[in-house]
Amino acid sequence: MRMKENHILNGQLKPGYNVQNQSFPKYLSADAGYGSEKKCQYLEDVEISGYVKYNTFDKEQRTYKSNQKKISKVDFHRDNLHYNEQGDYYMSYVGQRIEKIYERENTTKSGYNQTLSVYEAQNCQECSLRGLCHKSKYNRRIERNDHLERQKNIMRNRLKSNEGQNRRKKKNIRCGTCLRIYQIKPKFREIYT
Repeated sequence: MRMKENHILNGQLKPGYNVQNQSFPKYLSADAGYGSEKKCQYLEDVEISGYVKYNTFDKEQRTYKSNQKKISKVDFHRDNLHYNEQGDYYMSYVGQRIEKIYERENTTKSGYNQTLSVYEAQNCQECSLRGLCHKSKYNRRIERNDHLERQKNIMRNRLKSNEGQNRRKKKNIRCGTCLRIYQIKPKFREIYT
């Protein structure tokens, strides 16, 4: 009896072929396409140390020459505003507090439930920087996902560590080698993920 046939001789694969690919790793490296909140939560649940970039990791690492004379819309992005964790509010550039007004539930396309905190400024009508900050006729609103921000901080610290930098460098070599073994086989056409 061959390895790929069972006692009925119908050609089903036996588990012996996939031993190296069916075991859970202790560490995982992946691109930004896999850095969603749902996937990071799964890694936490199965106790795998993930070195997974989130969608804005590379953008955060770039350094731009700051032009002190000109203020742009980038300066008013939520990530560039000061967030006070003790008081749970943001601070605008003119010194106005953007306070939390409520929380709402959101369901992603994949069915994952998120809790978003909504923050709103108190008086944007009299602000001199309103045109650069936002275009709404109402006060500025910001949404924040506390769970996702916590996961981003964990991933950021892991990716910036020496071990994280080494794992990012070796990621392409390790993944490419594993997939190349399957591509060399003459009857193997595609990899479905």
